[in-house]
Amino acid sequence: MIRRANIKPHHSPAGGRSGRQKAFGVDSSSGLAKFQKRISASMIQRILICLSVAILAILGIRRLTKVPVPTTRYPYQPALRNQKQSNKDVDVPELKYIIPQELVRKGQIPLSTRDYSNELISITDKNGIQQESYISLEAFREYGDEIRLLMQMGGEVLSLNNMNEDNKSQLAFRKRFHARAPWLKGNPLIDPDWPMSTLPKPIPNSKAIMICAGNPQLAYLKTLVHSIRVIHNSQIPIRIVFRDEKDLTPKSRQVILDSLPEQQQSAHNIQFVDLSQWFNLDAAQLKAGWNLKPFGLLAVAETQVVSLDVDVLLLQPPEALFLLQGYQQTGALFFHDRLYLNYKGFYDPGVLAAALQPNLSKTAQDIIHYGKTDYIAEHVMEAGLTMLDKSRRMLGVWAICLLMGRTDFRRYTQAFYIYGDKELYWIGLEIVSEPYALAKYFPGAYGSLLTKFDLGLSDVFVYPEDDETKIAKELERAQKDDRFALCGRMVHFDDTGRPLWSNGGYFTEEDEDWASPSKWIEQPLNPIWYVDGGLWTEEEFLPSVPEPPAQPNWLQSWYTLPHNPDAFDTLQHAHNDWDEALKKKTRLNQHWISHGRRRVMCLLPNARGIRSVPKDVSMWGLKAVQRFFLVDVQKKEYEKFASLWN
Repeated sequence: MIRRANIKPHHSPAGGRSGRQKAFGVDSSSGLAKFQKRISASMIQRILICLSVAILAILGIRRLTKVPVPTTRYPYQPALRNQKQSNKDVDVPELKYIIPQELVRKGQIPLSTRDYSNELISITDKNGIQQESYISLEAFREYGDEIRLLMQMGGEVLSLNNMNEDNKSQLAFRKRFHARAPWLKGNPLIDPDWPMSTLPKPIPNSKAIMICAGNPQLAYLKTLVHSIRVIHNSQIPIRIVFRDEKDLTPKSRQVILDSLPEQQQSAHNIQFVDLSQWFNLDAAQLKAGWNLKPFGLLAVAETQVVSLDVDVLLLQPPEALFLLQGYQQTGALFFHDRLYLNYKGFYDPGVLAAALQPNLSKTAQDIIHYGKTDYIAEHVMEAGLTMLDKSRRMLGVWAICLLMGRTDFRRYTQAFYIYGDKELYWIGLEIVSEPYALAKYFPGAYGSLLTKFDLGLSDVFVYPEDDETKIAKELERAQKDDRFALCGRMVHFDDTGRPLWSNGGYFTEEDEDWASPSKWIEQPLNPIWYVDGGLWTEEEFLPSVPEPPAQPNWLQSWYTLPHNPDAFDTLQHAHNDWDEALKKKTRLNQHWISHGRRRVMCLLPNARGIRSVPKDVSMWGLKAVQRFFLVDVQKKEYEKFASLWN
């Protein structure tokens, strides 16, 4: 039997009700539920009112501070395409920066959490005041249209054959062009030949090698000049361009001349071009480095110019470059970069090119995609060596400089769309619809380091002192085993598939800070084997392996896997395609894998396998490596290699 507790009720002075119960009109027997309902409803109403006020306040503040977003024209109708040239003087419009509008091409995966609509860039205005501004793909479209309009207005003025009479339309062009190219010297208001009058007089049918370098790259510069003049015995004019006296001092220039035999020191063969004497580089906030290379093209009098990075190793005489079919046909030849699948969206030159030129050529459409798929390549072009004939492609050169010389464009695109200067060359020619060609072969690898990735990075390294019997034995073993990859420098090829030139210096391993002697790696390059990169228009390719898709979490940083479901699906499909291609067929082209321990990229062989570099090509490369380590570096730790190469 359950007994109830004998609890006496508490009586208050208010006739059997407590003061609190009386105050709220609730008795102890039946009012508790009603009381709770009234309290809950009241609190919910107050909370909702507070939230509404807060939301309205936030929206009001954002409305007051938000920059207006223009309506996106898509499909894009160029605003200036049908604009007619006017003989009247024009007011040059100010550059406008607007909030970015996303334009994601099929197959492209944007960065996971980066909000482009809130990206700001610091710009120094004409008064030297730092300002933060927005820039966008919409602004890129308008700038591409304006460049095309400028080329239409002043195409004859900007050509190498400037024989035009001055008139009002040309004056209007010069004013507008100067507003977009403040880095040009001279006075466009009174000089009818401006801007060509500010540049050196072109030498018809002339050729030259242009090298952009400064004091930190002196050892590399000496080796490259020695390679051209002594190893290849070429008398082609060499033009060394630099920012100013601080970038490449007179002492450094003399060191370069003194390193050559006396008969090679003629001023007619080697000239030093101080770009600060030709351009107002501060107006474009241009510092020393690769961003100066397009302006070097303008400052060199020769019309056919091969631009070399200072760490290029020439494996054939420079005269062989001008015989390449793509250059002879178009007057502009570029070389492919490694073919990486853009599965993380770090860089996307295809989006940038489509924004600047809505009507891309077939060449551009082919090179921005991976093979015949919808996937986007992360990099398109390798800028270590470029070839341009200014007598045929001068408008393209101007377009490249207009892109590089606009500070906000350069900073924004190099942060989010391209790496360095490499993509601006072909994009510049696309803007003005001038033809260009890409090399017949994709890049390959060359060196003497073999590795097996499925056996815990089992390395086989052939040294310069090893006899030919051992070298032949290791090569035969590698040719029979598909699992061997060749590690070393990236190498480019001529039309016949022979190694032509390489980029990245004279080391087997990657040297991320190659300009600093304290960072130099001790292992020299031994250029005896190579794997070609494949014929880009004819053969099947395999992209670099994408990481298996995984759901991101809140601990992952902005550069990790994308949160966008569509982007995640694209990544999943990319990985599946790669996996299936590898299962069906081995020995495909462009199968690059990173050797993390050695900091070097390795290339699995295609159907042609790992092969010996031709003797003459190998000897030219080895002589340059010897020169760099034994003469130009002049460090005691490299003296041990002297006995190996004697």
